[in-house]
Amino acid sequence: MQRRRVRSAKALQTGCKVRDDWPDEVPVTLTEVEVFEAWFGELLDELFGPF
Repeated sequence: MQRRRVRSAKALQTGCKVRDDWPDEVPVTLTEVEVFEAWFGELLDELFGPF
């Protein structure tokens, strides 16, 4: 069995930089929560159970 070649991190770099400049807490409105629950509520209940 032959080992697969793994590219070095330098070979995988694309020149894109990721910046995390979001605040520690991101404000969310009640409307945004309601929209998210409307679209993903069933899936979240299946994954985590109802709250």
